[in-house]
Amino acid sequence: MVAFSLSFPAEFVLHIGAGCSRAAEGYVQAGLGPVVLAGTDPETLPELQALAQRFKPVQAARAAVSAGGGAAVLYRCNFPDLSSQAGPAETLFRLFPGLEVQQEDLAQTQAVADLAALCGLPAERGKAGGEPKQGLLVIEAAAQPLALLQALEQAGCLQHFQVLRLQEGHKPLYRGASGMAALQAGLEDLGYASQLEAAPADPDRPYAVAWRNKAAQARAAAQADLQQQLDLCASDLAELQQRYRAVLQEKEAQEDLLRQLAALAGIAGHG
Repeated sequence: MVAFSLSFPAEFVLHIGAGCSRAAEGYVQAGLGPVVLAGTDPETLPELQALAQRFKPVQAARAAVSAGGGAAVLYRCNFPDLSSQAGPAETLFRLFPGLEVQQEDLAQTQAVADLAALCGLPAERGKAGGEPKQGLLVIEAAAQPLALLQALEQAGCLQHFQVLRLQEGHKPLYRGASGMAALQAGLEDLGYASQLEAAPADPDRPYAVAWRNKAAQARAAAQADLQQQLDLCASDLAELQQRYRAVLQEKEAQEDLLRQLAALAGIAGHG
């Protein structure tokens, strides 16, 4: 994890999930700041808060994290790293014989956009007029990567993360999970190119590394500009069509008046 944090240009980091406490010191040593840590299980909060006391750049979430905040069910497993806010699917039980859901707890969660605010997003980064600061986003939250990304996008925060590292099952391992193929398709829709890390420690739950796809962003900006021009043209056309109909109505009224005058002139001539 320390090597990864040094491999990409980043100035701050938001790390959500099981490995954030293990990575914290590496982020600090790499000079990143702020380093915002969050878990999906309230039981991890004391450890994260202790790290915040130990390292000045570290900030810890005040609650477990979800896409929208509010109450969520936490499925606690006998393998803690497999606990999640979504129930395990049959695929996961087959991969981990002996896996059991030992407890289902209701917990209050913090919205991921609130965590982004700890990084100074969306308003503060790049506010002085220079290049926006570049962030690293790491998500190791089972079944949640795509939902968390979409929530950050909706809040106007995702664009500030130049590099992402996301763990997801090759196949959906939790009820409602996306699976890696759907996650990568979602990343493309959000303007990121991605590839899987080579030789993952867990081949069934690999990491996708994603980065801002500048070519795709340029195409999207050009498409948006073209669409705006088309909308303006459509508006102008609608206005011209309305004026044309008004001219036609006036023309018909004038022709009707001329017919009436001609009829009157004929009557007067015969008189």
